[in-house]
Amino acid sequence: MKCVLADKVAEKHLIVVNQLDVAEPKTRAIVQMLSNLPVERSTLITLAQPNENVLKSARNIPGVDTIVADTVSLLDVLRHNYIVMPVDAVRKIEARLAS
Repeated sequence: MKCVLADKVAEKHLIVVNQLDVAEPKTRAIVQMLSNLPVERSTLITLAQPNENVLKSARNIPGVDTIVADTVSLLDVLRHNYIVMPVDAVRKIEARLAS
């Protein structure tokens, strides 16, 4: 998992944002956020904890999947070209990989 994530970083396919949240479940909000990021094709949005607004907003976007950092697997990372995650999700994955 560490090697695959390191490859994503090297390819600039791992995008870390300060915060990832939407006020209400609107697909348009996630589409707008993703359009402002250098992503194309399949994208995995990784959250630190479940967020119903983000989950509902992203579920109708083709090629975009949402997962919680505690449950992300190597297969999830490999199946997507890009990964978008907030800083707190990065910290959770770092802690999980350190143990």
